Amino acid sequence: RVALAEQIAEYEASSEDYFRARVADLIDMRDRVIRHLSGTVAKPLPAGAVVVADDLTPTRFLEADWTAGGGLALIAGSVSSHVAILARARGVPMVVGLGDMDLNGHRQAVVDGDQGRLVLSPDSEVEAYCRRAAADTAQRHARESRFLHQPARSQDGEAVQVQLNIMDPAELDPLQPQTCDGIGLMRSEFLFRDGATVPDEETQFRAYRRLLDWAGDKPVTVRTLDVGGDKPIAGLTPEGEANSFLGLRGVRLSLARPDVFRIQLRALARAATTGNLKVMLPMVTVPDELAQVRDMFESVCAELEGEGMDFALPPLGIMVEVPAVAAAPDLFAEAAFFSI
Repeated sequence: RVALAEQIAEYEASSEDYFRARVADLIDMRDRVIRHLSGTVAKPLPAGAVVVADDLTPTRFLEADWTAGGGLALIAGSVSSHVAILARARGVPMVVGLGDMDLNGHRQAVVDGDQGRLVLSPDSEVEAYCRRAAADTAQRHARESRFLHQPARSQDGEAVQVQLNIMDPAELDPLQPQTCDGIGLMRSEFLFRDGATVPDEETQFRAYRRLLDWAGDKPVTVRTLDVGGDKPIAGLTPEGEANSFLGLRGVRLSLARPDVFRIQLRALARAATTGNLKVMLPMVTVPDELAQVRDMFESVCAELEGEGMDFALPPLGIMVEVPAVAAAPDLFAEAAFFSI
């Protein structure tokens, strides 16, 4: 608690709303660690209730059952917090910044997320308004659902590609591929969890194959292992770097660890036979890095051919996230595509 108090205070004092909104995340980490150390279990939030609190941590939100209804009314909170993002995604009505209020004597409440208000002890007029609003929302969702499986186009007819960013194939379970134009970015580092065994070839192959099976003939872009900087992995990323953000990370780390990288490339080459796969390299700085990866990819394909396994060499693109690439993109003409 003492260790995090100073950090929490610094974030609370920030002039930027974005950083103040991260206070709940730091409190969440602190409280989860303390609960684990003390062996205590948090009391569950009652299903269907309107929860009034100073703020709510992401963990507490995710532990609650919102299928029965309910809502969030925060005395503080932020519209850019992680809880606000979660509430929007799950359709949980929420208002923030309500300030101090007297709840004594009130047993019922209405959270009106559209109007940004909390009504305590609602009368019959408010209840009738809520019923009308709920009916209007249901009708709007029904109208909008007609467009889910149709191509996205601007008002003047220009086609717009809408693709997904995912970390885990399980995120696809509630989604239908007809509602998007493919997967624009799969962050493969989710497989390389800190403290866990480096995933073997079959584990990675099954994960990539799951994406391609779901997408059908639509494109799927997998980014190779992107760790280092703010994403350290024990046993992979070096310790004690003076500046890990500019050090051994992204494709530089992959090339320095061919024992790990070749396994990933083998899994990708095998999966590429089953769909429209593209592979993207992170933190590319010089053209030679792209050339080295291409050579290594061709080498693992030769291995697979010698083993009698099906394979394909997918298009290789790069992330444009280092100033050198943005300043001289013509030097990277061998890249099949760029992601800015």
